[in-house]
Amino acid sequence: MKLVYTLLLIAAIVLMECLVGGTWLVFSLPSYGLVALAAALTLFSIRQPVAKPNLVCLGTSAIFFGYILARAARSPVPFLAWMDFYMVIACLIVYLLTALYLTRTRLRTLVIVALLALAIVEVLIGLRQFRLADNWMPFGFVRANYGGRASGTFISSITLAGYLEVVGIFALSLAVWSTWELWARIALGYVALCCYAGVAITGSRGGYLSSAASLFALAVITLWIRSRVNPGRFLRSAAIATLLLAVTLGGAVFLMQKSELLHRRLELIGKPDTRWFNWLAALDQFKVSPWAGTGAGTHLYFGRLFRRPPLQFDPEHAHCDYLELLAEYGLIGAIGMTVFLFVHIQNSAAAVSAVIKTAPADPDHPFRDNRLAFQIGALTAIAAYLAHSVTDFNLHIPGHAMIFAFIFGLTANPVAQAPKPGPPGEGVRLFQFVLPALGVWMFASGLPKFPGDYWIEKARVALHYRDFPRAVESANQALRFESRNPVIHYQLAGGYIGLSRAEQSPIARQMLLQNAVAACQRALALFPYDERIYVRLAETLDSLHRFREGGEAYQKAIQLDPNLGALHAFYARHLARVGRLDDAARELRKAGELRAQKNPGVQGVPLDEPADEK
Repeated sequence: MKLVYTLLLIAAIVLMECLVGGTWLVFSLPSYGLVALAAALTLFSIRQPVAKPNLVCLGTSAIFFGYILARAARSPVPFLAWMDFYMVIACLIVYLLTALYLTRTRLRTLVIVALLALAIVEVLIGLRQFRLADNWMPFGFVRANYGGRASGTFISSITLAGYLEVVGIFALSLAVWSTWELWARIALGYVALCCYAGVAITGSRGGYLSSAASLFALAVITLWIRSRVNPGRFLRSAAIATLLLAVTLGGAVFLMQKSELLHRRLELIGKPDTRWFNWLAALDQFKVSPWAGTGAGTHLYFGRLFRRPPLQFDPEHAHCDYLELLAEYGLIGAIGMTVFLFVHIQNSAAAVSAVIKTAPADPDHPFRDNRLAFQIGALTAIAAYLAHSVTDFNLHIPGHAMIFAFIFGLTANPVAQAPKPGPPGEGVRLFQFVLPALGVWMFASGLPKFPGDYWIEKARVALHYRDFPRAVESANQALRFESRNPVIHYQLAGGYIGLSRAEQSPIARQMLLQNAVAACQRALALFPYDERIYVRLAETLDSLHRFREGGEAYQKAIQLDPNLGALHAFYARHLARVGRLDDAARELRKAGELRAQKNPGVQGVPLDEPADEK
């Protein structure tokens, strides 16, 4: 059965990473279903002995993620919290599967090999994107205009870098420390080299810095082990490690200078960009509710409220996992994360020390151990994301989060071993029952959302291609399965507006626009902090000549996001329509001033244009 759990876990991670990292529920729920199935199947293994994990690690995880789930469940806008809520349940399942059942080296190796194989595919796709610079993506997905920056199967280059930096350092750790055959370790080194080449062509500065940080961590850990196992050769090892690290990083920089795109990206390292403004907004959000935070997903609208003028794109994330956690889950969440990291890193480091004590006394013997290789891989991968999370939001990508749940599961039960005969103990037994319970919870609560989200995605795609009849049909289909998601009503309104433009009958056109108004109002009842809905409502009201109500909707949108130039430009046009030309000129100047401060280095999604101008 443990092989079945392993294969289900591999299928879940690979599927999700191929579906843009599971960035939306419709792309993550199928993988959640696979891990939930694995969790439910563990009921057949309850009576079997398991290798005992560290109960302090498991207990800390239960407390920390229990708080995250409870806080997400009480967030002010439920649909914004769903991504975090179900991602945490899935990650807990992966973590417990790894710590309780995937304890043999063979099973863990299967997962790593699958991740390495996917990395090669991602690099090949990335090379095509880098060479042709046409923003192509597989499976018909559409990404923003990143030019030649590689993104693989993901929406953004940042996300691809986040995947490759972790898989690459894990491959390198296994190449250095595993007892695999020489040809296999050479192959691992080649895969690691491919991963770092992939990181290079993403143009992700955070990826560059985190890759360097993880390589430095590997060098430090390796030298520390050499000093313990063979102190007489420490200086020699230190000199070789320093030379290799310098040659590797220097060679990478030299080769990247050959590309104009990568040269520009390297020059931007260390220079201020709009992340600083994301961080300031997150700190302002933190002040709203310092202890418990403002709730899961709320940075979407608090980031707009506290926007600085140079940030003229939608701040969907804080571009810092730590600050976003602090803002949304408060000091309680930040302290919980700190304790969680400490106990797992300490447990892994203790396991490394225990393995070192088994090293042979022969100074000429090249000491290697698979248990050591996996723990060093885990520690250096953690180092990569600890560094990258300062500048980006990889841990908000469900596929990446599940990989890290697997990695922390390795550190919670670090010594890959066969379970000893006999009962596992009451503490372990408790978590054995928690695991299938989480699977059932996912089946009962999460998976029923898939049909609604499937039709939401169909409606979104239809709107993108201006197929308005299909957009309305798909949105109405979504309403059969889900009524609490404001995105459905927002898309339904867009479909009605599109149909109204082609309608020749004034009466029928007016009815379609009134339907759009009603859909916007239903969306606002579910998400009253979304400026996009207010803009769509305002434009529709203006089309119905309900100018007073339209002006109020614009003013509400500006209250929610006072420093977005596009909103002032839209409002200026409204004021010009009703003859308030002086006020319109004032708003237009305000829009120009804000747009003039726009920082071109920002990454995000711009506000939708008004509905009747698309």
